[in-house]
Amino acid sequence: MGKFVQGQRDAWNTFTQLANDTRVIFLSEPPAIEAGFRSYSEADSPSHERWTDAYLAAFAVGISAQLVTFDKGFSRFVGLDLHLLA
Repeated sequence: MGKFVQGQRDAWNTFTQLANDTRVIFLSEPPAIEAGFRSYSEADSPSHERWTDAYLAAFAVGISAQLVTFDKGFSRFVGLDLHLLA
């Protein structure tokens, strides 16, 4: 993320700003997220990117939401309603 990388303190400050923004909503985890998360994240090789991507994909599928991203790697998740930005 280059110049946009933040330390923990700055990340928490950004989170607080977002939490206080009336345009932002927080969603609870869908009840059946574990099954989707497991199916998307089971792999033999370690990869923190795959782990976090699998969670986000499972969350989106679990609430029937479209995931919008620049990351083409999300196309590997079957059943994900994905919108890739150019």
